[in-house]
Amino acid sequence: MKKWMVVVSLVTVIFSGLASCGTNPESSQSGQHEKQTKQVVKPVQLSVKSDKVETDDHGNFVISGKTEPRATLYINGERGTTADQNGNFEFNNEVKADHDYEAVITAKKKKMKQKKVTVSIVLSKGYLAYKAEEKSREEQTRIEEENERNEANRLLAAAENNLKSSDLDEAKDYITKSKYLTISDYHYRINGIWNKISAKQEELARQEAKKKEEIRKQNEAREREKQAAANAAKERQSSTSGNSGSGNVQASVDKNEQQVLVTKTGSKYHNRKCGNGTYYPATLSEAKARGLTPCSKCYGR
Repeated sequence: MKKWMVVVSLVTVIFSGLASCGTNPESSQSGQHEKQTKQVVKPVQLSVKSDKVETDDHGNFVISGKTEPRATLYINGERGTTADQNGNFEFNNEVKADHDYEAVITAKKKKMKQKKVTVSIVLSKGYLAYKAEEKSREEQTRIEEENERNEANRLLAAAENNLKSSDLDEAKDYITKSKYLTISDYHYRINGIWNKISAKQEELARQEAKKKEEIRKQNEAREREKQAAANAAKERQSSTSGNSGSGNVQASVDKNEQQVLVTKTGSKYHNRKCGNGTYYPATLSEAKARGLTPCSKCYGR
């Protein structure tokens, strides 16, 4: 019985030894590997000269510091510079806001963990005054440009309402001499107004030609009337002088001949005043000699 117990104890010890020999080396190697990995990935060293910088009067600022040699530096995610062989770096930037803000500096290098630091960017009083003056100049420019544009629109509106080429020339001259406006900005509007002016001038020319033609016709009608009256008087004079023996008879005939009323420019003879105008007495033969015809109102059936 004692021998059996001794054998069992020996077997237990042997198996325990084998188990410990099979597991402990692997655990030991894994622990060493993790330790080596942690030692390789180390963070980048990064420091700045000051965590608060102030701009100059024009909004420029400088951030300098030290990091790993040849490390790449970023400012707010944008690549900015590379450290020299001693790890020194410097950012020369211009502010991108109209108020104080923070800039994040990031240093990166292969096989190392990146590092970030935050720097406060403070706008100087000189820069704030400079921006205020710049804003005032911009506002003044905006007002001047708006005034010039309003005046150009007023001149163009006057040219469009009056349809005078002189008004349009005045508007174009103003725009050409303007500090902020260009004639090309008003190209289509100017052309549209000029087309209207041209159409008006053509219409006025047609009306003037029509008026001249009417005057010409009226003058010709007057000349015909004068000529007819002269011919009638000449015929009467010839008839009287050619028949001196029958003067009393002719005078009696003229006296008893039908009397009518005529106007200087009319084409009809009347037996009464018919409508507006100045009427003159004449004999029927005189009226017919002038080529006049009876008025349908006075002699109508």
